[in-house]
Amino acid sequence: MRSLLSALLAAHLMSLASCVYHTSSDSKVIEKVRNTEIIRQPAFQYLQQNVLEGREPVISVIGSSVTAGSGVTGKTHTWIHLLSERLKAAEGLEKLIYLNHGFPGYSTKQMLAQGKVDVLREENPSIIIFETCLINDFVQNISIEESKTNIQSLVLNMQKMAPKARIIITSPNPRKENLTKNKTGSSYEDYVIETGKFIKLHGWEYVDIYSEFTKQIKASKTSMDKVMYDFVHPNDLGYAIWAKILEQYFLSDNKKEAAQE
Repeated sequence: MRSLLSALLAAHLMSLASCVYHTSSDSKVIEKVRNTEIIRQPAFQYLQQNVLEGREPVISVIGSSVTAGSGVTGKTHTWIHLLSERLKAAEGLEKLIYLNHGFPGYSTKQMLAQGKVDVLREENPSIIIFETCLINDFVQNISIEESKTNIQSLVLNMQKMAPKARIIITSPNPRKENLTKNKTGSSYEDYVIETGKFIKLHGWEYVDIYSEFTKQIKASKTSMDKVMYDFVHPNDLGYAIWAKILEQYFLSDNKKEAAQE
């Protein structure tokens, strides 16, 4: 096992070597290159690398009720539990653990005001998965612009609380009614699309659960009623779809996608 992990670490260090010889005035470029290389590395390999460096493989997840798992028949059907079990099959990740900080009903504004990401300081996670709480921003009529600002502040706080962690941002799942507009004149889909663009513009790592979930439902000719517990929360089958999307992302080589952006 250690030989495989050693090879992964060596390859990662070589990919960063080109950054060493830049001058100090190029620090922003260096940081962008480093972040790009991390994103291109499959997330499960990043976890394996952390094990090799002597860190526990820990994933901290933070978000709203759909991160907590509202709508499931039991904890083992939440998307993070399902993802964790699948990742444990990878070499070196048998002892992978996750810490779930899902706050039902919380918007980005509430998450920020109550310092909900502060818990990450003590956890020292290898990876943070941040679900953007847009379901509640939409319901609480928080403007899309404020959602963007709050997401940015939350990400910056996460970087302060856990500077060694790789942060993966995800959208929430689709609702049964995605196009109905709230008091700000925006639909839930508008929130997902516009914040997704904002996140990508900043070069942050992003997984669009909303679009992929919708795509898989259509491809399988499955109705939303079969994958949803209510208008907002998935059921066991819906969370299994969510987990599968993230599993595919964690195991994929993202170089092609990064090059296209």
